[in-house]
Amino acid sequence: MDLNQEKSQLTNDEIALLYRFVKQKYVRHKDVQFELVDHLASSIEEQRKTTPGISFEKALENEYAKFPITGFAKLVEAKSNALIKFWQKRIFQFMFKFISWPKAILTFLFTISLFNIIQWNGDLGLKICLVLLGVLIFGMVIKMSFTQSNNEHKIEEYLVVKTYYNVINSVFIFIYIVISILIKMTADEILANSFTVAIFTFFIVVFGIFTYGFFFSFPIMLKEEIKAKYGHFMLS
Repeated sequence: MDLNQEKSQLTNDEIALLYRFVKQKYVRHKDVQFELVDHLASSIEEQRKTTPGISFEKALENEYAKFPITGFAKLVEAKSNALIKFWQKRIFQFMFKFISWPKAILTFLFTISLFNIIQWNGDLGLKICLVLLGVLIFGMVIKMSFTQSNNEHKIEEYLVVKTYYNVINSVFIFIYIVISILIKMTADEILANSFTVAIFTFFIVVFGIFTYGFFFSFPIMLKEEIKAKYGHFMLS
């Protein structure tokens, strides 16, 4: 190893000081702390190569001076927004598969089945669909409460986990609001219009797909993302 390169590398104590530094600057999520420490360490090592003899404190001061007056706040906000967009894209891609070939066939079959149940059985068919919807909502709420309760410390400590659950909650609320608007209509209003029945049954199917994703597919997405980018945290 080159002597200058060896001298430029940070010690474990200096790395610990960087972690303490970013924590003091109100960066509380461990995954963001890691990325910031990595960035600061790289900068300090580069300064030591270009300016031999520069102190650790001075090199850190030089790098931190490049950030705005708000410190790391803007970076944390940008990271949060980027992760939200990332999870929105992943969930949208999952949902989109069910309106694309060949899974669109399943979506169509489920929708037309519920549509026919209502069309053929009238008010009874509508009640059957409402019971199905209620079961989906109840299952989703219980699963969300249980999962978030068990992962409370991870949600607080890791931004990648927090943004994942924020996006899940926002999508759930959006779908729930749409369905709530539809079920506020009277049975006669729904049954009188085939288009309304089609929309109603389609959203039940969409909610079912989302519920399936939350139970089985989305947790796998989260684990894969953690393993790929944050495996060093031993976070599972």
